[in-house]
Amino acid sequence: MNRLADLKPNWSSCPGSTIIDILKEKSISFNEFEAQMGLPKAHIEGILKGYNIIDEATANKLQKALGSTTSFWINRENQYREVLRSLSSSEAEKEAWVKSLPIKDMLKFGWIKKSENIFQECLSFFNVTNIESWNVKHKIDNGNPAFRISPKIESKSASIATWLRKGEIIAEKIDCAKWDKELFTDKLDEIKKLTREKNPRKFIPELIKICSSCGVAVVIVPTPSGCPASGVTKFLSNEKALLQLSFRYLRDDNFWFTFFHEAGHLILHEKNRTHIEVTDRNAYGQSDEEIEANSFAAEVLIPYYFQAEMKNIRSNKRKLIGFASKMGISPGIVVGQMQHNNIVSPQYLNGYKRFFNWEDINDALDY
Repeated sequence: MNRLADLKPNWSSCPGSTIIDILKEKSISFNEFEAQMGLPKAHIEGILKGYNIIDEATANKLQKALGSTTSFWINRENQYREVLRSLSSSEAEKEAWVKSLPIKDMLKFGWIKKSENIFQECLSFFNVTNIESWNVKHKIDNGNPAFRISPKIESKSASIATWLRKGEIIAEKIDCAKWDKELFTDKLDEIKKLTREKNPRKFIPELIKICSSCGVAVVIVPTPSGCPASGVTKFLSNEKALLQLSFRYLRDDNFWFTFFHEAGHLILHEKNRTHIEVTDRNAYGQSDEEIEANSFAAEVLIPYYFQAEMKNIRSNKRKLIGFASKMGISPGIVVGQMQHNNIVSPQYLNGYKRFFNWEDINDALDY
């Protein structure tokens, strides 16, 4: 008997339930299935849980990996999405969902238009048809395997999801070469030199250009209210990574440390997680991967074997300038690391940090 030919899926469940049934029927392991599909683990997990949509390209992969036809998988997806669309939300639910979003800043930043139907504007922004679809596709919490976050920031998940969605929209328009981890690692020394450039109108376009040549779309997006994120990384596909920065504090030490922290996630960790870097790491807690990314950034900027020399700088400003030149980084970054390591007080030598403004940053961006 042909099991697939007789398959009668429950159309109200996501297509992933059908995939899981077939994997069990055919005794195909998840690792085997992942290899056959050629998609990131997080993306496949999203399909299995209904987070990600089965488009024609994915349906073709499913046909080759599991059998049945491309049209079967397209129809299976369409039927499920129709069920979701039929789940109408009450006016109270709509109002509560919209209220959870940073609407004021979404309007201020031009992410949505002022409208009598702000609910529909928000659905369009997130590219979903209803609240249930948003919960499946965009909600950030510890129940979603694509995210690893502190429980303390779950209450801010709607603002974080909004910020991340805007980054994804921008990243889709950035042309990138295929992701190349070795090339990206090699390019970090070249990127490090950009920290000495004072003008963001010069270093931001160059940063985006270098990273895009390695398969990384660098996006800078201001955070809406309630979003504590400084940076985030995720893989949009096997061939393209997103590295999103908020430019919080508008300082060179914070911006560049966050960039190299996020670069560490892309180089050190698997593709199946979205890593969110928050402003106050101590307040929100840190996972092992966040600690590893911090160590990676610190090592890139000031290698461990120069730490003793940095400690000897203390209040000697001439030594500070010379040491920064020797490391190939801006003096502000050295000051930031000295403050972080309690070599000097938190406010001492802040005059060496460079401060930026959004006018120059926006002028540097072509989106």
